[in-house]
Amino acid sequence: MVDKDFTDTKAGAEHSALTNTVFKLRGTLFSLFGLLALVALYFEARGTILPAATQAVLTGVGATLLVCGLVIRLWAALYIVHNRNRHLVSSGPYSIVRNPLYVGNFVAIFGALVAAGSFLAILIGMLGMAFVYYFTIRYEDARLAIHFEDEFNEFRARVPRVIPSLRNIKALFTQERKDSISYNNIQKELFRALQALGVVALILVFTYAVRYGLI
Repeated sequence: MVDKDFTDTKAGAEHSALTNTVFKLRGTLFSLFGLLALVALYFEARGTILPAATQAVLTGVGATLLVCGLVIRLWAALYIVHNRNRHLVSSGPYSIVRNPLYVGNFVAIFGALVAAGSFLAILIGMLGMAFVYYFTIRYEDARLAIHFEDEFNEFRARVPRVIPSLRNIKALFTQERKDSISYNNIQKELFRALQALGVVALILVFTYAVRYGLI
């Protein structure tokens, strides 16, 4: 994730019109894919009542993934400090993957859709997030490369984008560099977590109502 103070012009010139467009419209695209996932959930769930045991398993697995995603976000948020545009954050979760906030989002949303029990909604939601995040990360990588130059190139060669390796996980416990952490974002992240839990609760109520013909 990149500080808004970074220069956009050079980074934009490094990529295609598609990359630039997706980055600028990423909020709208997320909303669109979210709406499509809800529509898919409605039509797939309508009149389809899952066995109680199956629904319990899906809800349990989904809730676990949701909490894991929110914890990843919270962990990554600790390393986002006000002077992050002065040095490259590369320790903590950022020593495992370069985009832990996005990984947390992905895991949390996947968990919410699993709890809803809709294969089509999962497919649309995950493909949509993968599409938007792919171009967003490309765009932000270019901005970081411009701002931090060789330091980021070394970081990019050492740390994967979103899929962790065993080597990086092991290195987490032996790394010498320790970036400062800030608790300024804790309140904001906890509020976002409560919002996410509220949205998931609404999705589950919506799914239940559709399955039992209440709407």
